[in-house]
Amino acid sequence: RVAAVATHLGLTEDAERLYKDCGRFDLLAALLRSAGRWRDALRVVDAHDRVHLKSTHFAHARHLESLGDVANAVRAYEKSGRAHREVPRLLRARGELNALDAYVAQKSSVSADSSEISDSFTRQKLRLWRAKVLESEGDAEGALEEYLACGAFLDATRALCAAGDLAGAEQTVRRAEEEAAAERGGSSSGIREERTRAGFFSGPSREHVFAASAFHLARAFEARDSIADAIAWFGKAGRHGHALRLAMRHGMDGEVARLSGVAPETSAAETARFFLRRGDVARAATLFAKAGSLGKAAELCFEHDMHEPLSEIVLPRLLEESRDGGDGGDAVGVDFDFSVRLVRRVDVD
Repeated sequence: RVAAVATHLGLTEDAERLYKDCGRFDLLAALLRSAGRWRDALRVVDAHDRVHLKSTHFAHARHLESLGDVANAVRAYEKSGRAHREVPRLLRARGELNALDAYVAQKSSVSADSSEISDSFTRQKLRLWRAKVLESEGDAEGALEEYLACGAFLDATRALCAAGDLAGAEQTVRRAEEEAAAERGGSSSGIREERTRAGFFSGPSREHVFAASAFHLARAFEARDSIADAIAWFGKAGRHGHALRLAMRHGMDGEVARLSGVAPETSAAETARFFLRRGDVARAATLFAKAGSLGKAAELCFEHDMHEPLSEIVLPRLLEESRDGGDGGDAVGVDFDFSVRLVRRVDVD
C-alpha cells in the first residue's frame, strides 16, 4: 500500500525499493512498464516472475507495434509464443505482403529436427495459416501440400472431400491412422509433453485428429451413397451409432447384427425393434434385454417358446435386478415362479 501511495506521488525510486522489499515483483514490473522501462521490466520478470514472462513480451510487442518498430515487434511476438497469429496479422495490416511471404517461407524452411520447441510450434502454425490463405485464394494444390506438411490431416481431408477426391482423402486418413498408431506407441508422446512443459498448447492428439478425419470421410461417402465405405469409416471413427443407423436404414442385416455388439446401449432398443420387424425374434429379445426392457424380452421369449434366450440372457438379468433392488431374495434360492412374477412387475412398471 505504501508503494502504491509512493507511485501516485511520483516517488518512483521509493516505490521500486518498497516493491522489491515486499517481494511484489509483478507490481514492480508493471511499474517499470508504465514508465516505459521495458528492458528493466523484462529483466525483473525473467529473474523473479517468470509466470508473466510471455505476457510481458506480448505487451512489449504491442508497444513496439504502436511505435511502428515492426522488426523488433516481430521478435517480441516470437518470444511471447504468439508469432503464428500476431506476425501475419501485423504484416497484413501494414500491407507488407512480400515481407509476410518471406517470413513464412523462412520459418517453414527451418529444419524439422530443430530442438527449439517454440520454433517448431511457430513453424507448424504458420504453415497451417499459409495453407488456409492458399485455399481461400483457390490454390487447392498448394493448400493441400501445406496441410500435409504441417500434419493438418483433418483440413487436408476436408479439402480433398470438397474437391471430390475421395480416394486421396482416404489415403490421407490412412496416414492419419498411422500417425495415431505411432502416438499410441509412444514415439511422439514425448514431443507433446515437451511442448506442454514449454507452455505451448500442442493441439488435439493424433488419435482425435484421425477420428475426426475418418468421420468427415464417412460423411462424404454417405453423401455419395457409398454405404459400405461410409459404415466402415464410421466404425473406424468410433461412431458406431452412426454406422448402425445407416445399416438399418439400408436394410443391411449382417452389418446391423455385427454393429449391435459394439454400438452404445442407447441404440439397443431401436436395433431390437429393427430385428423384430425382420422376424429375428431371438436377436430382438437379446437386444431388448441389453436395453433394459426385460419385460419385453421375457414376453417375446414366452410368446415364441424360446427357452434358451430366456434362461441364458433374460432371467440372469432379472435375478440381478431383484438382488440389486433389495427384494431380500437370495440369488440362489429365487425360483422360476418368482422370476415370472418379477417379469409381470416390470411390465406394469
